[in-house]
Amino acid sequence: MWIQKEFADMPFPKTERVIYRKNPLTLALCQLKFPAILRIGKEAPADFQEKLRHEFPLFQQVNDTANSQLFENLAQIIPPEMLNLGNSRFQFMSKDKAWIISLTREFVAVETTKYTCWEEFRGYLKLLLNALVEVYNPAFLTRIGLRYQNAIDRRALGLEDAAWRELLADFILGQLALDEMLDKVTEHHGSALIRLDNEGDFVRMQHGLVIDDSTDSSDIMYLLDYDFHSNEETEAEDVIRKLNEYNSLNRGLFRWCITDKLHNAMGPESI
Repeated sequence: MWIQKEFADMPFPKTERVIYRKNPLTLALCQLKFPAILRIGKEAPADFQEKLRHEFPLFQQVNDTANSQLFENLAQIIPPEMLNLGNSRFQFMSKDKAWIISLTREFVAVETTKYTCWEEFRGYLKLLLNALVEVYNPAFLTRIGLRYQNAIDRRALGLEDAAWRELLADFILGQLALDEMLDKVTEHHGSALIRLDNEGDFVRMQHGLVIDDSTDSSDIMYLLDYDFHSNEETEAEDVIRKLNEYNSLNRGLFRWCITDKLHNAMGPESI
């Protein structure tokens, strides 16, 4: 089985699947790119919306134009339906806006800030993929990406007094793992592009200290950002299989980067 071979050959350990009661995941995102379909920029995606409207009832159009001020000026004198939709990004949102599907003439994406489990996320991926194929039928996909962003917040986990070296693996901490640097490092970032065994598959791993400005305390957190992707030509029927593999590898990569102390503090529950 390919996943087992991958775990055997890669440094990411094979690990038990769990759901964390204190989930550090702040964003899950999947993007599927394809050769430009000009019809998406020529007309409003009404048929596409009908495939999603029950789960994603809210809609907005974002105009990603190089000169946004020019677009705003034109919008004051030209009816919206007459403006070029070529740079438009159409967004379909859940009622609570925690789930967003984006459509442009070159990609579709689904993202959420309320990720609970892979089965739920994959269900929306299948809904999105089916709508894309039925309405626009892209010739093939040029890029598949699955990205997870985790923010380790010591305060939220009751670990305010724990040093980062107690929570994260030394190989990503650098100077933060040194006793003499515990209170001196104020910025720390790292990035690596790792080739996976399956030809054309990679994961870009980015990590480092970040500041949470959403609270008065401005907590310092540690971000673990994993972007699994392939730039190989892929048929639509192979997408879910590849994303299943990426999800399994992400589980091993995340567990590889954290200590048992952090793992236990997040409240793992076996599935």
